[in-house]
Amino acid sequence: MFAVTLSAAQLLPGISLLIAAIVGLTALIKAITALLEAMRQLMRELGRYREK
Repeated sequence: MFAVTLSAAQLLPGISLLIAAIVGLTALIKAITALLEAMRQLMRELGRYREK
């Protein structure tokens, strides 16, 4: 067992990395949501086209 002393200088890169990961994940979720919405719209258009 070894003692770990975390200073602010050691902690900041980890925090910024965590923030970057959260931002990236949020962007990914938004992109997936937009893609699903576009697919749903496409299915709606195909359904309307099939009805005619």
